Amino acid sequence: MNVYRKWLYLIIGVILGLGVGYALFGQKTALAPIQNPNGETKTTGSLTNYKLPVTKEAKTYFDLDTQLPGGVVLVKRVQMDEAGWLAVHDNNNDTPGKILGAYYLPAGEQTLVQVPLLRGIIDGETYYLTIHNDNGDRAFDHKIDVIRLTTQGDPELVRFSVEAQSTIGD
Repeated sequence: MNVYRKWLYLIIGVILGLGVGYALFGQKTALAPIQNPNGETKTTGSLTNYKLPVTKEAKTYFDLDTQLPGGVVLVKRVQMDEAGWLAVHDNNNDTPGKILGAYYLPAGEQTLVQVPLLRGIIDGETYYLTIHNDNGDRAFDHKIDVIRLTTQGDPELVRFSVEAQSTIGD
């Protein structure tokens, strides 16, 4: 009887662990393609440092360096006037392609934000960091939580590169 009790506790622990893990980390990444609505992209900055004030009215700001290959993108600073999602897209003919990972952020300024990825970024490749709206449920759904647009109708995004021997922090 003692063995059955141990198995019961183990099963309950696994179920609770999965539930807590889903609540904390579930629905924060996606793999569906998102295309730029007008077919154009805006890129700014040099190959080593990107700072993009998207609009004066929106108070949105990105600051990230060239990234190292791996399973996370480090954003040094982001300012958003509304809560939303930072999403990393692969490059699809110089437009944002499949979503590699997304991370929810509240409104305001955040520093040293790590966006976890389902598939790592690769040396020598170019990717996009975008801001997606959130419909209020704090669960990422690429069909509902679409890329935010500036007051000029352009997507809020920045293009960045990956280098294995990056000079991050210099």
